[in-house]
Formats: sequence, C-alpha cells, structure tokens
Amino acid sequence: MSHRTTTRVAATTGLAVVTASLGLAFAPSALAADLPAVEAPSTVVAGEKFTISGVGCYTRDEEFGATVGIITDSGSQKLEEVVFAAEPANDGTWSAEVFFPVGDAGDHLIDITCLNVYLGVEEEQFYPIVEIEVTAPVTDTPVTDGPKTDAPKTETPTPGAIRGESANTAGVAAQTTGAVTKNAVLGQKVVKVYKGFKPFEKVTLTMHSTPTVIGTFDADADGVVTAEFALPAGTTAGTHTLVLEGNQGTYFQESLQVAAATTAADGLAYTGASIALPLSLGAGLLAAGAGALVVSRRRSGASQA
Repeated sequence: MSHRTTTRVAATTGLAVVTASLGLAFAPSALAADLPAVEAPSTVVAGEKFTISGVGCYTRDEEFGATVGIITDSGSQKLEEVVFAAEPANDGTWSAEVFFPVGDAGDHLIDITCLNVYLGVEEEQFYPIVEIEVTAPVTDTPVTDGPKTDAPKTETPTPGAIRGESANTAGVAAQTTGAVTKNAVLGQKVVKVYKGFKPFEKVTLTMHSTPTVIGTFDADADGVVTAEFALPAGTTAGTHTLVLEGNQGTYFQESLQVAAATTAADGLAYTGASIALPLSLGAGLLAAGAGALVVSRRRSGASQA
C-alpha cells in the first residue's frame, strides 16, 4: 500500500475514531464552514444510496493527497454505514455515494470535511452541515381478499331470441291495412308488412314458441319489409311471437294469434272457401228433380186410363 493511500485511510479512520461519539462530529467548530455548500438531496429513502458532491478540496501535498471525509449521524454501529470518503480531482471537485441504513427514518445531519496533510501537519477544512430528511422505504401493501363483485357481463343476444317489446327499435311498426294478416289461420298464407327498418336491410323472421326461422326478407328503399309465408308445420292454435332482426341492428317483435281451421259437419276441413252456396244449390236441384219425376209419373198414369 502506498504512503499516500495509507495516509488517506489513516486520516479517514482517525476521523471515525475521533467521532466515535457521534455528537463530536457536529461540534460547534464544524459549524464554522470554510468551504462552499455541497450538493445533496433534501430527502432520501433509507437503505437507498444517494450522491453528495462538492468543490474546493484541493491537494496541498502531492505525496499525501487530499481526502473528503463524510460522517452521518446514523444510529448504526457499523463503521461502513456511518463513515464515507471521496478522493477529490485536481480541480477540487468530488462526489460520493452515501446511504442511511433501513430503520433510520427521520431528520438527520451529515458532516463533511476536507482533510489535507501539508508539511507533515494534518489540515481540516469544513463544509456546511447538511440537513437531510430520511424516509422509510415503501413496502407493498398486501391486498386483502374482500368481497368480490363480478363485473356485469354483457351477453350477446341469441339470434332470433325474444328480447321483450321494450327492446323494439324506435320507429319500427307493423302495418294493419290492406291485405295484411291480422289473425292467422292454420293452412292459410300469412302476409305481414313492417315499416321503420333501414333501407335495404336484411331482416330475419323467427317464429316462437318453438323458435323456427321463417326466412330472410329485404327491406325496400323506404325501410318497408313485406313478409309472405306459410305457418311452420306443427304450429298449434294460440298466441305466438314473431321476432324480426335486421342485419344493421334493428329489432322488432309482435304477437300473432293463430286460429284453428274450422270443420264442416261432414268432417271436411275448412280450407278458406265457402261451401254453403254449393250445398244449397245442390239441395235445390235435388228437390226440382224429385218434383219433375212425380209430374212425369202422373202424366203417364192419365194416358193409360
């Protein structure tokens, strides 16, 4: 080890020994600053290193050099956590990394001295005392398991599902004039007309209670949809629901009353055409034929007499 290094270590160690009772490091004589104030942060975190830098500490003897001694008022009993040192450059500038041990949170002081040996005599120059606030390190706060509230789920409606009349798109309505079917009859064609869809929107019609896709119909340029269809096989008499869904988001539903086909006395199913007139005409013809037969027989009997 060189004489210069040995002397620097000895000077720093000597400073630590002299200030073993930390109160001595901040004696009134140290308050009489000889050098400019150092640069240091005003607040640091315990356990984390920070930088202190200063100027004006020049080497007086090239053989021995100069040393900057830095002593904190930490309550630690470890020398390496209390005493720090730096070697100034030729222009008198220096910097050092310093820290306060974890647990030293609070207001603290730092004493900094420029130590020189000149002609065998140790000289000391003091920097102004540094006042610094040391904060406790931030620790992660454990997350407690509290009651969990599941975020509401946005479910995509099933195509053709009944959403309720409150979901009907504003402006969509069923037409009730002309040849529109109001109450359907089993075995007859159904005609429905709706307005309010978007122009040229493709509209899928589904019939409930048992969901059955009737077909897809195109809206015209005015948003009018005309749907002509036969009731699905197996449709029962009663109230059903028609659901119309456009591919541009339009929705509409309405009820459809389905009546059973009426039957005549002979058991023939009602097909929509009236059979009362043909039956009455047939009965009349039969009566006329019977009368003509009676008249013919009477005339035949008179001739024979």
